[in-house]
Amino acid sequence: MIPVEGVFSLKVFDVFNNKIFQKSFDIRVGKAVISWYKTSWVKTRDGFCLAELDVKLISNSKTPLYPDNAIVSIDDISEKVRLFSSYSIPPYGVLNVEIPVYFDNVSSSRHSLGVVINDVFNNEIANYSTSLTPYDSTVDVISYTWRYNGGQYSIKIPRLNFLYNYYHHKERFKTSDYTSYVIDETDDEFLKLVCARLEGVYSADDDIDKIDFIASFIQSLPYANDNVTTPSDEYPRYPMETLFEKKGDCEDTSILTAALLCEIGYDVSLIKFSDHMSVGVHLENIGYVGKDFYSSSNGKRYLYLETTGENWPLGKAPSNYSSRNDAVVYPILAKPLLTHEWQAKRIISGKTDIVHVDVEVDNIGSKKADIVQVEGAFFTNENIPLNLVKSKVFSVPSNVKALISLQLNVPHGVSTVLKIRVRLNGEIVDESVSSENFY
Repeated sequence: MIPVEGVFSLKVFDVFNNKIFQKSFDIRVGKAVISWYKTSWVKTRDGFCLAELDVKLISNSKTPLYPDNAIVSIDDISEKVRLFSSYSIPPYGVLNVEIPVYFDNVSSSRHSLGVVINDVFNNEIANYSTSLTPYDSTVDVISYTWRYNGGQYSIKIPRLNFLYNYYHHKERFKTSDYTSYVIDETDDEFLKLVCARLEGVYSADDDIDKIDFIASFIQSLPYANDNVTTPSDEYPRYPMETLFEKKGDCEDTSILTAALLCEIGYDVSLIKFSDHMSVGVHLENIGYVGKDFYSSSNGKRYLYLETTGENWPLGKAPSNYSSRNDAVVYPILAKPLLTHEWQAKRIISGKTDIVHVDVEVDNIGSKKADIVQVEGAFFTNENIPLNLVKSKVFSVPSNVKALISLQLNVPHGVSTVLKIRVRLNGEIVDESVSSENFY
């Protein structure tokens, strides 16, 4: 993505830094028109709930457009919704945009509807306004029933299959920090709806009661092993997947619990063990004596919250997780989170023996990574680095990938492996090693 208009040049070089191609492009911010829209409503006791807005965009631009967010308003109330990251419109192309949005308690009278579509730099791509009257559009719903403190509770949520399909086909990241699954913004409006349904059937006396009630909803979901229900032994589900499939393992239910509690406004973490995952909740003005908790790296205490099995209250852990020394606490907060993949090609020509490496750095976090550097080196069996090469320092915005190229001379006379490291603010945050040795 290019943040400003202007004339830009594309230059291509081979591995020996010879320029082999060059072309100039005149880039202008394009526009589109909204030619059609559709709303999906759910009838509620107090009126109507808007759960989905679909619009058709027709591009008038000679360059691609990348819709990133929508601002939807009903009368004087507006919501900003993050769109699917896969959305793009080719020059003069057409795109149907599905927007998960949440407006509750909308009366049956006539209302004004407005929608503005922006790109990632908040340049306006399209806008539309009209008036409408809510109607019962018979959206499919998912029903849940569970027990808490002797009472039985039920909620229904709309089945937005397009939202489930988006997350079900979304890439799984190679990271032990699952906070990116919790804070992904595209499902925020839907999670807000789920929280409203939960709060609508139970009035909690205090924070602990409210947290325990929400946990009881998730604890009632059946446990499902990844190696039985997914293609992988470790397959973290997004909250939408666990809700729609109504099952999951400890990672899945912890991610869902954390997402709901974060949506309400609680200070939450994921607590990861070598063989388990749970949730942590930090509360002020509460005694921690006699309760199970774990502390983050900065010393903040998080009460343990078990999300598998029923009747586990906040601050009470199963005996085998009450005081473990392998627990890692990942606070749910806005932060960069870098992963990487790379491809290498060995080039031998005369006296030249080099490895050209293309490294793709992906920031799957919710905050820009400012001081990023990629380095590569050949490591001996004694873990001694040889022929270390470092990239220039660069930055990676949230949900953006950067491609970095390194060129390393292969050391001779010794067996080595190629190791690639990604540093953020000088610290190694991701690392990988070649499967083959170099000689």
